[in-house]
Amino acid sequence: PPLGGWPAVVCAHGGGGTAFPAWVKEWTKHGYAAIAMDLEGHLPGGRFFGVEGNFPPDQGHENAGPKRISWFGDIAVPDKEQWFYHAVADVIRANSLLRSYPEINPKKIGLTGISWGGTIVSTVAGIDSRFAFVVPVYGGGFIHQHEMTPDQYREYCAKWDPAAYLPYAKMPMLWVSSFTEPVFRIDLFSKSATTAAGTSILCIRPWLIHGHGYGWEEAWEIYAFADSIVKDGAPMPRLGRPQVDPKDGLVHAKSTNDI
Repeated sequence: PPLGGWPAVVCAHGGGGTAFPAWVKEWTKHGYAAIAMDLEGHLPGGRFFGVEGNFPPDQGHENAGPKRISWFGDIAVPDKEQWFYHAVADVIRANSLLRSYPEINPKKIGLTGISWGGTIVSTVAGIDSRFAFVVPVYGGGFIHQHEMTPDQYREYCAKWDPAAYLPYAKMPMLWVSSFTEPVFRIDLFSKSATTAAGTSILCIRPWLIHGHGYGWEEAWEIYAFADSIVKDGAPMPRLGRPQVDPKDGLVHAKSTNDI
């Protein structure tokens, strides 16, 4: 390890995902230690993104815990039996596990999540202040009611939605999504960024496809942002207010690197 220990990152997958070796390798390629885990207790299978194993999809082990049921379809069961409770706890415990290794710098551990993982890490950001930075990709707070009754939705907003926790998230956060994002609305994603208590940077790419792989391969800003926080990398640019030039009809914005 380098002097002081490796910087590290926890990777939280989205719906239909698992512990992806390719995601971990992408971070190690950038000079980080990394950990990924299956947030629904699935045994490895599928052979995509480097996963080894031939278990059927969604097959859990004996201590797997609950699975995600659509959009909080398990809201009626006791809190500690709901998937979201366990997923948030898994991410926090992954942070603690990394910190148990002397080769890891405990002050330089970040967190990223894709899709539903983005929602999970947005909640964790307001609970586990030990993370040096957080990068939600696609997913954030202010989830719609979907299959919940009005009473269940009020309970969900108070207990689980990231919007209830982001006001306590003081670490730097990079929010990565796309103009064409089909699952998590871009206006609510932006609202999540402004709800966080710390410095939030929006990275909205024109055609970033929603999915695993795209969420760690197509946005170089994720690694530049992490480097700027824990590896003395160049600061991320700050854009001034956009203005339309009446002469050419183009939108102009001044850029500085001072954050």
